[in-house]
Amino acid sequence: LLEIAEAFTSLKKRPLRTIVFAWVNGEEKGLLGSMYYTENPVFPMEQTVVNINLDMVGRSKMASDTGSFHGFSLDITEPGEINVYTNHESSELLQIMNEASGEAGIKVNDKGPKMEAGSSDHASFLAKGVPALCFNSGIHKDLHGTGDDVEKIDFDKMERSAKLCFLIGYNVTSRKERLVIDKPMK
Repeated sequence: LLEIAEAFTSLKKRPLRTIVFAWVNGEEKGLLGSMYYTENPVFPMEQTVVNINLDMVGRSKMASDTGSFHGFSLDITEPGEINVYTNHESSELLQIMNEASGEAGIKVNDKGPKMEAGSSDHASFLAKGVPALCFNSGIHKDLHGTGDDVEKIDFDKMERSAKLCFLIGYNVTSRKERLVIDKPMK
């Protein structure tokens, strides 16, 4: 998040739209931080064009990633790939994402709207009618455990994921028109 914010602040040509970087917590306790933000936004939610959520984007599959985690199959992504969860509200947003993934050099696995192991902070934005993309590298063996150490981070994947999100954000915020929502929000 900080690297993406720094990239935006270093631009010579600023985007047309305002960007809010929100770092929230309390996800595992019921999306508390993101729900609070969507109820008390910096700018009205009606003005929010898209939510780009990064949730665990720095891990790649390791030899120890076999079996399950609390009954969920491990689905950790390989190096050079990331999952996205989206309700497909905007084919325009999906096209922007696909073009950005090529430029960022990262494969995006479209997992659709349903996260197997619960949800993430993008759900609070979806509930307010804001299209969202949630990037996640999947469930791994060390999730929320003492073995989830820094030496297991795939820094190349994190860099590519950050570039992907920057490119999507820059494209969306540089447009005069809002994204076309061609699938009604539920």
